[in-house]
Amino acid sequence: MEKIVKRVIPPVVTFLAGYLGGGLIGIPMNWPDAASVTAIAVMGSFILYRLEEMESKN
Repeated sequence: MEKIVKRVIPPVVTFLAGYLGGGLIGIPMNWPDAASVTAIAVMGSFILYRLEEMESKN
């Protein structure tokens, strides 16, 4: 169950962050790529977290 959660939660959160980033940052600032930048930053933080988690297990 834990593996499923670790594989499902990051994409869902990234999608929501991109959607909210586009709406809350992109529209008021007239920045059409805000959704992409926000989603990439969130997914990068998930990747770094998983790398640190794997490193601490070894």
